[in-house]
Amino acid sequence: MQPQQEPFGLEAFAQQTREMQERMQHVQDRLLAAEATGTAGDGLVSITLTARGEVRQVFVDPSLADPARLGTLEELLAEAFTRANEAMRRLTDDGIRPLMQDLAWLTDRLPN
Repeated sequence: MQPQQEPFGLEAFAQQTREMQERMQHVQDRLLAAEATGTAGDGLVSITLTARGEVRQVFVDPSLADPARLGTLEELLAEAFTRANEAMRRLTDDGIRPLMQDLAWLTDRLPN
């Protein structure tokens, strides 16, 4: 007669850990390749950021190039940058949240 296996033994735990590490690497790779764009002024200004916070692209509508509108341009750039950061944060949270839930599930099953 074979010994009865635990519902979640050490071998199963190790396998789950390896699978989680693979998923974490996949999510990290995907997030590092991601970009997020924030716009302001109904599209007059847009900024695209990478997950590392690097500015990839800035678009400014030519109508804002007037020196008399410099204040407006500055405000719209700040707003677009903030929105791009918020979009990247949501993207990151959405990618990491399922992994954190899996991690909680896994640690709840650790042998005492």
